[in-house]
Amino acid sequence: MKTILIVDDEEKIREVIASYLQNEGYATFQSGTGNNTLELVRGENVDLLILDLMLPDMTGEDVCRAIRQFSPVPVIMLTA
Repeated sequence: MKTILIVDDEEKIREVIASYLQNEGYATFQSGTGNNTLELVRGENVDLLILDLMLPDMTGEDVCRAIRQFSPVPVIMLTA
């Protein structure tokens, strides 16, 4: 089963996305901050990252740059 990490500071948005993905058979993790996201990508088997551009502790671009230092996981940037 493929695992998708959903990153957004708004819990309702994360829950809606997770619901749709789970209904399609994906496993999901959720994160609301950049720092937590970095920990999850390091510690879990993540096949895809859906990443919001605006997070409370760092930008989505900064999170993506940091992840690229240690992981080639595909990233879809999410923005309103």
